[in-house]
Amino acid sequence: MRKNKRLLTYQERSDRNLMWFTAAVAFVVCVVIYVLPSGLEEWNGDPSEQHSQSLLQQMASYF
Repeated sequence: MRKNKRLLTYQERSDRNLMWFTAAVAFVVCVVIYVLPSGLEEWNGDPSEQHSQSLLQQMASYF
């Protein structure tokens, strides 16, 4: 019984790590997709605070 409990907690832990990893990858992909088309022209010029503010607001909307 103890082995089963340990296996279960280890399984849950690995599932949680996998969930956080996939969430982080998906978040990075979303940010890259958002930044690449709209951000390149602004970043080549002068980086505007308005763009970073809208990026922060979009990040906050994901959570």
